[in-house]
Amino acid sequence: MSVSETAPTHIIVGVDVGMTGTGVAIGSYSKNSILGPQIIQRWTPDPNRVDNKIPTQVTYRAATAAHVHSVGFECPSQEKIGTGMRLIGMFKFHLDDNFLRERHKNSQTTNTDTLDDVKFWYQTFLTALHGHISRQLQDIWKVDITLTRVEYIFSLPTSWQTNDILRKRFREIIHDSGFGNDVTMELTEGEAAAVFTAKHHSREFTEGDAFIVCDSGGGTTDMCVLRVKQLSGEAVELENVDEPKGVYSTLSFQLIELHSYTLASLVLPVGSVNIDELFEEKIQGPLAELRRIHPELSEHVAHQITRDEFQKTKKSIGTGLSLPIWKFQVPDPVTNERIEVSKEDIQAMFDKQIHQIFEFIDSEVTYLEARRPDVHLSYLVLAGGLCSSEYVQAKIKRHYEKNITVLFAGAPLDLPLAVCRGLVIDRLQHLSNQISVISIPSGSASYGILHWKTHNSKEETGQDPTKTTKSPVDGNKYTPDQIDWLIVRGQQFESGEDIRRKYSRLLTPKNQTHRWKFAVVRSTLLPTMLPNEFAPNNGDATIYCLVIADLEPGPENIGDVRRRWLRGKTGVQVDYEISAIIKPGELKFRARIVGQKESEVRDLEVKWLDDLAIGAGECNVGFDDGLIKFIR
Repeated sequence: MSVSETAPTHIIVGVDVGMTGTGVAIGSYSKNSILGPQIIQRWTPDPNRVDNKIPTQVTYRAATAAHVHSVGFECPSQEKIGTGMRLIGMFKFHLDDNFLRERHKNSQTTNTDTLDDVKFWYQTFLTALHGHISRQLQDIWKVDITLTRVEYIFSLPTSWQTNDILRKRFREIIHDSGFGNDVTMELTEGEAAAVFTAKHHSREFTEGDAFIVCDSGGGTTDMCVLRVKQLSGEAVELENVDEPKGVYSTLSFQLIELHSYTLASLVLPVGSVNIDELFEEKIQGPLAELRRIHPELSEHVAHQITRDEFQKTKKSIGTGLSLPIWKFQVPDPVTNERIEVSKEDIQAMFDKQIHQIFEFIDSEVTYLEARRPDVHLSYLVLAGGLCSSEYVQAKIKRHYEKNITVLFAGAPLDLPLAVCRGLVIDRLQHLSNQISVISIPSGSASYGILHWKTHNSKEETGQDPTKTTKSPVDGNKYTPDQIDWLIVRGQQFESGEDIRRKYSRLLTPKNQTHRWKFAVVRSTLLPTMLPNEFAPNNGDATIYCLVIADLEPGPENIGDVRRRWLRGKTGVQVDYEISAIIKPGELKFRARIVGQKESEVRDLEVKWLDDLAIGAGECNVGFDDGLIKFIR
């Protein structure tokens, strides 16, 4: 990136944490200049070395995980690991409890890593990553990070988009790793790849064109379907036609829902890492024979050959450099042996991945034909490291070319870096044109506040009369556990936009507590099926978190609160305005007292069920401690 005459007012850093490697792209914005995205390619002290990604791995002394040895390229190879040391890689999806449990169940070792261990690996890697990015910004791009806003944008694994707990964990780790609060997590990896694709191929698109993006990387294959909503000069606006989907590799475990049927505990081997595993299994037999002759051979030899020499072979499959028989040197000076593997055997390893990709895409095409006849697919766009293979591209193109045009970036290196570049492109367009490439919906869930509501026996609201409480202040009956849906599934909103609601409390001299609370519920049902009341067997709404406030007016400011003396009873009505910001991995609530003189806005405390900070019983909020739907 060249240094602009005008100092940038805003730096955007796109980060794609991958299974095997992490890519980082940088862009800059000022009123007179937009630059980027450019890729960080210097990850080592060697000024002549160029690497497009840093390996997502850490090394530490196994006896004490707190003693970090190295990160990224500084980690020693597996065969050079010292005594009492441990190399950790491919831990991207270990943050998922389901995956971690499944991994322990299928593990052939006694190692039982905990969620805290996984958080430590993540924070170790991301802390080092943040430090390196900061140094690059200062030394290479000459950015004064004390005066210039630096915004970090992380992609989300597509399989995490409906898991708020995972997104929250990821955001907290990012924050604690030094990235701070100026962090955005909105686009899935598939959507970010689609942004790069749309800008790269914008001249080939027309408004109304629909296309599938298949982003197949190291450990996952993500897919999304988008339609070109608007083309205006350099700006491109897309809309999601269907919710993005992701398939884990065999290293992972996830409940995957594909439209009308569910595949539980499904293992779909889709990703370049799985090719490595198949190759490693293939050569273990011949190596076992060699060990009978040369017992000094290490058991890690198969892994070493796979990680080193085989990587070059993988890239040559489908090109003119591909050989009929590949001979791999055994990395041991005593043996001087070679392991032979045919080109057909290696292609079969690729074909196993490609056939799974065909099934994944075909299921989406079938769904669109049946459920969305208004959508006419024009293109299939390939992205990701696996799809940068000429062999993979040729196979997919041959399979679909009769019905759809297959597109991919001309430069092979563009495909593995599509996600981090797409993150920056989307933000730069939003800053320059006030239009994001992809508008972000609220996601695949709805969120609401549990409150009390005036009981009206004449209304068919589903309110249970046996659960009502009579207020001594106004004599009315109130029903608990009513849901006020703040955000509805699929609702479009601007990033960081807050949602506001008004609520009331009726207080007596015996109940002048400063603390009150409310529970937040979450549902994945369609908007037309959302329940009005939180109750067993009434929809799928579950308690998401508990929000606690300490905003009650005391003697020093009671005069500033609107008071109502009702029916001669001694009591007071206090009205509040609650504002909520709900976005991926982040939930914030603020409140203020409203009346003749409004109080200052204060942040409210959020307690999470998954952190065991509270028990489910604590979410049963009584009338004195809860909120009532606003009383006019």
